[in-house]
Amino acid sequence: MTMLTASTSPQTDPGDVVVTTPLAVSDVTEGMVISYHIPIDDHRVVTHRVISVEHGSDGSVAVQTTGDVNDSVDPWTAVLQGDTAYRVRAVIPDAGHLIAVLRPPWLRTALVHGAPALLAVWLLLTIWRPTAEEDAPPSGPVRC
Repeated sequence: MTMLTASTSPQTDPGDVVVTTPLAVSDVTEGMVISYHIPIDDHRVVTHRVISVEHGSDGSVAVQTTGDVNDSVDPWTAVLQGDTAYRVRAVIPDAGHLIAVLRPPWLRTALVHGAPALLAVWLLLTIWRPTAEEDAPPSGPVRC
């Protein structure tokens, strides 16, 4: 996922891509940085650090999170849905900027259709290109 804000700086900056891996919800612990859907508004995905974990008697797991540079805790307690949470494992600096450049539909179309077409043309030209033996002048005496 591409980071849009600096809430987890200096670990990530806007434009960085975070790589997450699945983790059992029951294995989420304080201090982990996870990506999850917030329980309010548009339910967007955020990537924040877990500061408290509560395990319910029904097996549910509720977390409180915060961005590392935020002065306050997130104003909600999120109950992690399903069996899987997503833990941040790696950060690819600035890769999100490249992804944003590749998003326009015309560029995607050009890459999906244009690149294979160019490859096909190049392969056909290599098949039909004369070899070095065909280009060389005949050796030996020439009869007329």
